[in-house]
Formats: sequence, C-alpha cells, structure tokens
Amino acid sequence: RQFQKMVRDERYKLIEYRVQGVSREQLFDLIEDPWELNDLSTDTGYAERIASLHSLLPSERSPSCV
Repeated sequence: RQFQKMVRDERYKLIEYRVQGVSREQLFDLIEDPWELNDLSTDTGYAERIASLHSLLPSERSPSCV
C-alpha cells in the first residue's frame, strides 16, 4: 500500500511516505529552509523532534488517511 502523510509545527515539517514498498521520511526546518531543500531526517540531532512529530501523524487506519 502506498501513502504519504505530513505534519508540521511552528518550525518543522515531517513527511512520511511509502512507494513501491519502500518507506521514507523527510524533515525540514521551515524557518531556516523555507524551500525545503535540506532534509534533516538523517541528522541524529533531530531524533527527538522527529519522534515528537511522529506522535502527531494520523495512523494508517484513521479516517483522515483514507
């Protein structure tokens, strides 16, 4: 199943998606990088921010993801 989900707070935007069975995520700092060119998701310094934003993502079974 393919999907794309996104959540943001006042500064960061997290995108999670799966295409052809490959899951991926991207994290952007919307203040420092408004064009979303620098993916921060692999920087371990953002692990807590990613976890926090993940908790706000709707589950795959929620009506907002249908």
